[in-house]
Amino acid sequence: AEARNELAYSYYQANQLEQARSLNDEAMMLAVNDGDPATLAHVSTVQGIIRDALGDTQGEKRSLQAAIEYARAAGAKAEESLYLANVADFYLKNKEYATALRYAQQALPLTRELKNLNGETVALANIGLAQIALSDIESGKRHLRASIDIDERRGSLTGVSDSYAEMGQYLERAGDPRGAIEALHQHRALSDQILRRDQQQAILE
Repeated sequence: AEARNELAYSYYQANQLEQARSLNDEAMMLAVNDGDPATLAHVSTVQGIIRDALGDTQGEKRSLQAAIEYARAAGAKAEESLYLANVADFYLKNKEYATALRYAQQALPLTRELKNLNGETVALANIGLAQIALSDIESGKRHLRASIDIDERRGSLTGVSDSYAEMGQYLERAGDPRGAIEALHQHRALSDQILRRDQQQAILE
């Protein structure tokens, strides 16, 4: 099941979606027969990713939510926090902001318990974006800045730049043009810095 699931994901990355779906279906059949919740969580996650690529929104939602339940049954907190973030992303993408906020808030304490900085930055950012979309703009900015602070301490310029870009887009839609402009200026400045760094690295190579 795991081997088929990994191969299904490879086909997805190669944009061979029918092969990806077929292999993932085989993986799911094997995983269901075996009954191991950890394997079912992994296979359900890839199933959700493939359903997204195929435009099956409801199938994607069912798969991502199933992955959370299987991870909980397996006692796999690291996977659970990741899958909560996946579901929060799903609901942000589909403009169901209150639901996205609820899942992101469930993910945050898990990431902190596990000392998972990647997960914490994602959870904080998702909380912030959902709050901005729900017109709680100042709380949203605070959570996004907390996410950005972690990336700055880790030296992740790309993460900081991406966060400012998303912040700007959400603030613009929420009716905060001044905040949106400030965020997008930060994004542009960091993008220029990243471009110069990448050019220097290419020359060195």
